[in-house]
This record gives sequence, C-alpha cells and structure tokens, in this order.
Amino acid sequence: MNLILQKFKEKTLVTLGHSFDCDVVFKSSSVSQFHATIEWIENNKYILKDTNSENGVFVNGKKIHGPEIITKSDAIYIGRYRFSIEAGPENLSNDIAIRVDGISQIFNKVVKLHETTLEIPKKSLVAILGPSGCGKSILLKALSGDTPPKKGHIYIFGLELNENYEYLKTQIGYVPQDDIVHGDLTVLESLYYAARLRLAHLNQFQIEKKIDEILAILNISEIKNSTIKKISGGQRKRVCIGVELLTDPQILFLDEPTSPLDPQTVYDFLEALRSLTLNGTTVVMVTHKPEELHYMDKSIFMAEGGHVVYYDNTDSFLDYFHVDDAVKVYPNLVGDESKKWKEKYRTPLCISEIHESSKMNHLIAKTDYLSQFYWLTKRYLNIKFNDKVNFFILIAQAPIIAFLLCMIFDSFSSAVPFFISISAIWFGTNNAAREIVSEEKIFKRERMYNQGIFPYLLSKLSILSLISLIQSILFTFILYTHFEKSSIQVMNQPIDACLWMFYLSFASTMLGLVLSASVNSTEKVMSIIPLALIPQIMLSGVVVPIKSIFVELLSYLTFSRWGTEGAAYLQNQVAVPNYQPKPGSIFIDPATQQISKPIIEKTEKDTIANALEKISENYDDSYTTTFGELASKINLDFVAILFLIAILFVYLFLSIKQKDSMKIY
Repeated sequence: MNLILQKFKEKTLVTLGHSFDCDVVFKSSSVSQFHATIEWIENNKYILKDTNSENGVFVNGKKIHGPEIITKSDAIYIGRYRFSIEAGPENLSNDIAIRVDGISQIFNKVVKLHETTLEIPKKSLVAILGPSGCGKSILLKALSGDTPPKKGHIYIFGLELNENYEYLKTQIGYVPQDDIVHGDLTVLESLYYAARLRLAHLNQFQIEKKIDEILAILNISEIKNSTIKKISGGQRKRVCIGVELLTDPQILFLDEPTSPLDPQTVYDFLEALRSLTLNGTTVVMVTHKPEELHYMDKSIFMAEGGHVVYYDNTDSFLDYFHVDDAVKVYPNLVGDESKKWKEKYRTPLCISEIHESSKMNHLIAKTDYLSQFYWLTKRYLNIKFNDKVNFFILIAQAPIIAFLLCMIFDSFSSAVPFFISISAIWFGTNNAAREIVSEEKIFKRERMYNQGIFPYLLSKLSILSLISLIQSILFTFILYTHFEKSSIQVMNQPIDACLWMFYLSFASTMLGLVLSASVNSTEKVMSIIPLALIPQIMLSGVVVPIKSIFVELLSYLTFSRWGTEGAAYLQNQVAVPNYQPKPGSIFIDPATQQISKPIIEKTEKDTIANALEKISENYDDSYTTTFGELASKINLDFVAILFLIAILFVYLFLSIKQKDSMKIY
C-alpha cells in the first residue's frame, strides 16, 4: 500500500520533507526540511500546503500559492519527485532525460547549429565531439539553458525547458569552460557560500556533511582549505563541478572539463563522472579528446558548420565511419569530406512521446532575497579581506592623495574643495569598475540557478560603500590635521567634510558598477574609466569656467559639478592669494616719461573669500535663471546627485537583466 495512504490511517495530517521528522522523507537536497503537508478532509478530498519551501510545490503542472484542495489522483511535484496520494513517489526522470526536437541556433544571421533532433536516456554519460568551431559548445549551451535555441524545443523529463526553466533549473547542473568560483576563496569557503545561496533550507551541519561528501566523490578532500587560485586547473574544474553537485542535479552539463587535466587526473575525473551516472545523474560533456570515448555510453559527433553527423552508442562509431581509430574520424568532419556524412545522418524515426505537461505556466521558485543578500555580502567581504594586498592598495589611495594635497597647498584655497570632490569620485569609480565584469561568468551561472539581481547589487554596494567610508575618514582626517591650526579649517567641521565626501564616493561607486556592467572584460573597463572621469574634471566649473548654456546643461550630468558646489557650500570660506605691486617696481622712464608696469608679487597674508561665491563665478548665468533661489544651495546639490544615482541604478539593473538568456525573474 502507498506510504501516504497508510499514514492517513494513523493521522489526518501528513508531513513531507527532507527531515527524518517528517512522515514521508525525500532524500534530496532540492527538498526542504519541512516542505509540505497534506491534510485529509473527507472522502476523496485533501488540502495540500506549501510550508514555506525553497523550491515550491506543484500540482498537475501548476505551482500552488496557498492551501490547495486536491484528490487522490492529482499529480504532485516536490523537488525531483512526482507522486499522488494513491501512487507512491517516483523519480521525476523517465527513460528519456533529454529530448531535443528540431533545435537550431543562429547568430548574426549565420546558422551555427543546424536542425537537430535526438534523445538522451537517463543515467548515461554522453560526449559531444568534433573539430574546433563545429558548434559543440553551442549545442551544450542550448541543452543547459545558457543560450536558448532560436528554433525548436528542448524537453527535460518531458517538460519544455524554456517555458519551465524556473522549475527545471533546480534539476540541472552546468559548468562552462570558465571557472565559476572565486579565486580568492578557499575550496571550503567557495562550496560553503554556494550551498548557503542555493540550499538555504539546510542547517550548518547538513551543509558541512554535504560538502565533505562532494569533496570525497571528486577526490579533492586534501585541498579543502587551499585557496582556489593556488590549486591546479584540474582541481579548480572539480571544485566548479562540486558547486553544481550541491543541489543533486539530475543532469550535469560540462563544457570541456578535462582540458586542463593530465592523463592520471583525467582517469580519476572520468571515474568520478561514471560514479555519478551510477547514482542516477545524466552527464553530457563536450570534449576534444577521443581517448575519453572509452568511458562514454553514447557519443555525438559534429561536423563543421554545426551539423550533427552521428549519435549512437560509443562502441558503434568506428564501424559507422569505417575507421579503426577515433582520431581518424576527424578528417571526415571537415571540408568536402564532411558532406557525405551530413547527408548520411538521419534523424531517428522513432521519437518518444512526451508524457508530462509541456508547460507549467512560468513557474517561479521561492527565493529568500534577504538571505541571499546576507551571504553574498559576507562572501564579498571575505573575498576582499583574503586579497590583502589589493585591499591595502584600495585603502592606501586615500592617505596618499591627502598627503599630496597637504604638500601642495599651504592654505585652504578654492581648489581644495574641487580636489576633495574629484578624489571622492575617483575612489568610488575605481573601487567598483572591475567588480561585475571580473565575475561575470560566476554571476551568470548563479543567476541561472536562483540569484536575484537586487541582492547581488546591494551586496556590492554595501562592501564598496564600507571601503569608501574608510577612505573618506582617512582623507578628511589628514586634511583636518594639516589645516587644523590654519585660520580656515576643513569645511569648519570635519564630520561634514567626511559625510559629503562619502556621499560623492557612494554615488561614484554606482558609476563604476555601470561601467563594469557595460563591458565584457577588465581590460575594456580600464580603458573607458578615463572617458568617464576626465569630463568630471572638465565640466566641474573649476578648471575651465562654464560660459554657455549647452556646457552648463552637460555639467548637470556630472557628480563633480554638484559635488564641488556642495563642498564649497559646506566650506564657507577659502583663502585667496593676495597679490600687490612690489615696492619700488613703479618708475618713470626719463626718456619717454612713461610709467612702467609694476611687478606683482604674492603677499604673506591671503584674503578670506566666500567659497561658494568663488565657485559660482565660473557658472553660466542660466544656472541662476533655471533654479532661482535653489541655485547654489546644498539641498539642490544633494537632490541632483541623488537623481543621478537613481538613473544609474535603473540603468545598471536593466543592463544586467538584459543578459539573461532564459526567462528569469
């Protein structure tokens, strides 16, 4: 008799979940500790409740959002399991793990993957091989959901991948060619934070146990406490796979995982993959090493131009291509020789029917964004502190520039508020400019699983703002100490100076993140930083006076314009050099009777001037006309900067969101 029905003979409420305290226990990390409850009402009616699970509960292909009345025959989905009250739980996968139905891929109007149809059975180890540029990675990315095909459909366990990605992503593991782990974390830290982000329902003990099991499976337990950037390429690849194994994926996609491995490591690695398939995982991997075919159940050979020319059992491909060595297959996959194999290959006539619902109404898994923000922030802080040299350099920028200002300026002139603003803008922009682009591959994989954009950006802003605050405190403290005995101090109160500098630095952090999200390499972002910062200097109104309406309007788009004016407002007074004619330098030429021009020299005593009036002299008259009484007030400066922050944040969010391949919410 079904276990659930049996439980209803003893009680009216049955609990389901990962915990052994539940009535029905599901041994899978994708199932929460107490995932759901079923309560008997009468006859054939029951109430199903999702008890705040992480991955949701689904009935007949639809996610439930509250108590749901069901019958004995309704299909219930929890994690990888499908069951009903009258039928016991069964693994979600059927005999066919992946069905590819006529997919093709086009980039820039060029067909990179021609129409492909195939089926991959569960618990199989499948290799995709072919010459460089034949579309191996394109096919893998399509299957994994990284890059959806332009045409056709992919079914995972009978569910259409694109339409049901929010649900199926919990059943898929994907390791691209690039590492998806942070180099400055240890192996343990990397797996731990990944587990916290993906498996929030597990407690500390369960996570540690899970990590130890994965390290043992991948044979890397001895490097548990090693920093990732100091281990070998093969070990890093296994750590990346370990991140994916945390969620017990039903299907694991690997893009050239053995490329950096030596022969002995390759053997151990493939044996580990074989053990995964024996435990129920389907593995699909791209490889360029024919010798690895001995470990594969099935093989997909691709010819140049994105054509699949062979898909069958691995022990049959030599006869198919009429060769006696795997290496000899490759000449058949390029040039004119490949044409006959493209024509010979035919899509199998017998394709399995889809038994599951093909659409689950854009299911959205529940995600705890507050928890994500906490663990992302903690991980980011850990990364920064682990890279001690770079962290020291970031902090040291502030005192170095502050000491230079102290060496150059004996008195607090009108140029000092300008340099305070420019320094704050530099700190914020430079701190953030590499932070998104440098981990683009990591974020994309985490985003494909369950990463929210808001917690990710807020974690960046939190730590970068902390760095900016430290820089601002050090900078203003040094200036205040230097000018403490001067008749003009730093903005009268150093706290005002520090807070304003921090505000500017925070705003510029947003600018740096926008630059980082707008390019695809750290080299490019370093090239465009000057294009973002030089206009800040030119349009501030200090180096060059603003004398046209057009330039005035352009200056409104810079932090330096509002930042310098705000600093001048807070400063109130500045020292202006006092120049007078040198005594005895004026005389009458006896021959021409003309008075000579005097020699102007700087006196020892400066003139005290209003800082705001000095900076306002450089603005166009349209500024006062446009803003009236608000002009040259710090309230306007604050709001203007806040407005620019809001625009940058919206642009930053949209620029990251548009990189989503699938329908991710």
